[in-house]
Amino acid sequence: MKRIKRPLIKTFVFYLVIIVIIINGLYLAWTLNNQKEQALNDMREKSEIISKQFLSMRRFMAINQDKINYDSDGNFEFKGLNPAAVGQGVSAIFDEKTDYGIKQAAVDARNPNNEADEFEKNKLKILEDNSKKEEIYSETEVNGEPYFRYLKPLHIETSCLECHGNPKGEKDIAGFEREGYEQGDLAGALSIKVPMKSFYDNLTSTYLSYSVFTLILVSALIFGVYGLMRFLIDDPLRNLTNEVMKFGEGDFRKKQNKFIDVNAMGEIALLTDEFNNMARKLSELYENLEDKVQERTAELRKLNKKLKDNNRLKSEFLANMSHELKTPLTSIIACCELMQEDEEERLTKEDKENLQDIRESADKLLTMITDILDFSKAEAGTLELNKELTDINRLIYDCERELRPWAKQKEITLDVNLKDEKSLIYCDPVKIRQILENLLSNAIKFTPNGGTISMGTKQKDKHVEIFVEDNGEGISTQEQEKIFEKFTQLDGSTTRRYKGTGLGLSLVKELVELHGGKINLVSSPEWGSRFTINLPLEEE
Repeated sequence: MKRIKRPLIKTFVFYLVIIVIIINGLYLAWTLNNQKEQALNDMREKSEIISKQFLSMRRFMAINQDKINYDSDGNFEFKGLNPAAVGQGVSAIFDEKTDYGIKQAAVDARNPNNEADEFEKNKLKILEDNSKKEEIYSETEVNGEPYFRYLKPLHIETSCLECHGNPKGEKDIAGFEREGYEQGDLAGALSIKVPMKSFYDNLTSTYLSYSVFTLILVSALIFGVYGLMRFLIDDPLRNLTNEVMKFGEGDFRKKQNKFIDVNAMGEIALLTDEFNNMARKLSELYENLEDKVQERTAELRKLNKKLKDNNRLKSEFLANMSHELKTPLTSIIACCELMQEDEEERLTKEDKENLQDIRESADKLLTMITDILDFSKAEAGTLELNKELTDINRLIYDCERELRPWAKQKEITLDVNLKDEKSLIYCDPVKIRQILENLLSNAIKFTPNGGTISMGTKQKDKHVEIFVEDNGEGISTQEQEKIFEKFTQLDGSTTRRYKGTGLGLSLVKELVELHGGKINLVSSPEWGSRFTINLPLEEE
């Protein structure tokens, strides 16, 4: 019984867990991003409110400088409570009381504590290039800790010109050189630092909470969904599969009036019912199957016996007919030979030509009858070989010499290529010659006038290879599959160009295999055909 390598339920739960993890991961990323954006927006709003309060305080101090520096008698006494000094003091107190930081940042500030750092210098350059920009904020690190940095531009107002205006370089009331600013110039920026460590702690807490929640959810899915699917789907399907496989192996025993008994619900229960219906029908068919098989087997045996008898009768008929035809035909050939000897020259030239035609036709007919007789014996299993040590090269020369006149008539070149003077094999020389004559005559028959035919031998280990090759019409791949079948010709019509019984190559194959050899054909309509025979040198 086959074992399922990866059950469906595990695959389903695996992909479900992956989907849940992806969804929770995306939701966590979206939540964290929203929290960060919300936190940054809250910090910006808080920084904006602080900056407005701080600037309002500065404006109040600037407006009330006369009240601060003149007593009730109108005497002037500079108290050192100008907007910048008060802002510096308030910033110091604010820094002590909170984690926030407030600074009146400027380049070349009068108070070294207000000198702009690198971040503030970069932002002041941006504010200077874009006078319409009302604020700049971003997230950065200060001493390795995350901070939200907020800058509000400080522009010169009318009340500021007394200390920071012209003439440039002249000392103001506080003893500092005036900068030569004009109304609206950028004097610096109110820089506010808001620590973000608590925010990132909250993000980490949120991340851990979601991770724990996802872990709990995944665990619940694995155990809950897996268990539920095992109970509702997997176990019923496994039981159904096992029962169906047993039924497929031939176990037709009923269980509680059912062939397949599975505790299932819903669609699986319907599927089980359908399998039971199918099993019932198959069981009914199987009950009669053995009787039908035995009946058909008996009929096939009778038919096979009848075919064997018919084939035997056909072979006997062909053998008897061939034998009966061969006897008078031999007499005709013998008479022709006696008449051709005509020592007294009583025959005219025309008589001799006619007699030669009779002799050649009789020889051809005798060859055909011999082929039919041998084929019938081979098919009946009664053909015997008279093996002896034979020079195969001599047989090739004899065949070439016998068929050369026919090749000469068609102006065909016969090329005999023999590697050794002698090539001795243990065979029936008559049958081997019959094989060679069949192959060579076929080659001459299907090679056009002026063509070339090659014959030869080549010894390989304990075998000798005989080949007959021509550049004739060739044989297509489809026709090669049936060329060795009996009574088969490439052109089977009654008007075919080449005559014959269609037994030649079939008989050749039978005779070669009787000798323990093999015959092979390689052919193409483009270049011709090559028949190769492999015969053992000694009797195996």
